[in-house]
Amino acid sequence: MALEAGREMARRIVERLQGAGHVAYWVGGCVRDQLMGLEPKDFDVATSARPEQVLSLFPRAQLVGASFGVVLHEAGVEIATFRSEGKYRDGRRPEEVRYETEAALDATRRDFTINAIFHDPIRNETIDFVGGRADLAAGVLRAIGDPHLRFNEDHLRLLRAVRFAARFGYAIETQTHSAMVEMAPLILKIAGERLHDEMRRILTGPNLDLAWKHLSETGLLREMLPEAKAGNRLTRLRGSVSVPLAWAALLEEVDDASPVYRRFRFSDEERHACADLLANEHQFRLLQQLPLSSLKRFLRRTHIADHLELHRATYGETEAYRFASQKLQDWGPEVLSPQPLIDGRDLIALGLAPGPRFSQILRQVEDAQLEGRIQSKTEALRLAVS
Repeated sequence: MALEAGREMARRIVERLQGAGHVAYWVGGCVRDQLMGLEPKDFDVATSARPEQVLSLFPRAQLVGASFGVVLHEAGVEIATFRSEGKYRDGRRPEEVRYETEAALDATRRDFTINAIFHDPIRNETIDFVGGRADLAAGVLRAIGDPHLRFNEDHLRLLRAVRFAARFGYAIETQTHSAMVEMAPLILKIAGERLHDEMRRILTGPNLDLAWKHLSETGLLREMLPEAKAGNRLTRLRGSVSVPLAWAALLEEVDDASPVYRRFRFSDEERHACADLLANEHQFRLLQQLPLSSLKRFLRRTHIADHLELHRATYGETEAYRFASQKLQDWGPEVLSPQPLIDGRDLIALGLAPGPRFSQILRQVEDAQLEGRIQSKTEALRLAVS
C-alpha cells in the first residue's frame, strides 16, 4: 500500500467511524512521525467503537486481536478500540482489558508520551493528554505516568526505550532512566525471540553510539550479555549495518558466542555469518602474505563488506584494510570467482574413480586458475592427471 493511499484510507476510516457517531483518531507512531516532519510508515486508528461495531462498518475487516479489540482493515490499517488494562503478572500481557469510550484513558495505558498523541485528520486537530508534544519539542523520551509501572507491565519496554531514544537522538528523562537502571534485570524474563527482534531494530538503526550509551548506562547490556568484555567498537561502525556485523562488534573478546546465539534465538544464517566474522577478524593481519588463491577466496566471502567494516571499526584504516579494499576494487566477480575450467564429470571422463580425492584435485586446479598458472580446460585436465 503506497503511503498516500494509506494516508487517505486511514482518513476515510476515521471519517466513517465519526460519521457513525464514534470518536476516532489516528494514534501512535504515525502521529509522532508527522509532528517530527517524518513520513509515517503506516497508520493506526483508535476509536470508541467496540470491535463488533467496527466490523459492522467494515465487513471485510478481520478481528486479529480479540482480547485487545484490534481489527485489521483490508487496506492494512489497524483499528483498535480505546481500552484500559488491568495488572500485568507475566511482564508481557494484561490479565484484564476494559473497553473505554474516552481517548484519555487509552492514552494513559500506552508506553511513552511521544507514542500516545492522537490526531483528528478530519478536523486537522492534534490531541495530547500526556505531554507528548512537549517531549517531542524537547527531544526527551519519557514513560507515561510512573515508569516503574510501565516497565513492570511489559519488560520489553526497557529495550523499546533504548530503541526510540537512539532512533531519534533523544535523552531519556531522569525518572524513566532511573527506573530502567533499577529494573534492568527484568529484561532476562523476556523470550529470546522478542529480545532478538528488538535488538535487531536497535542494532540496524541510526545513532549506534547513543544506543551503546543507553544500553551500557542502564545496565541492560550487562544483563543480556554478561560475556561481553568490550563491544564499544559498535559505536564506530559506519554505513548500513547488518545484524551479524552489529552482533560481531558487540561480541568483541567473547571466546565462545554459542550461548549468545541460543539465548537470542539467532537464525542459522545470522549465526553462521556472525561466527564467520568473529572467526576471521584477525585474518586481515595475514592478507598480504597469503597465496593469491587464498587471498581471492577470502575476498569473495559472502559478507566481505562486513569483514572489512569490522576490521576498520576495530583497528582503523590499516594497511591491510586499504590493501583488501583496493583488491576488491581492482578485481570483479569474474576474477574472484571465475567459471571453473573442469568439474567432476570431466574427472570421471578421465577414468578417475569418484571419491574424496575429487575435491582435492578440483581445489588444486582452482588454485592454479586463481593464481593465473592455467587458463584453459586443456591445461586444467593436464594438471588433474599429473
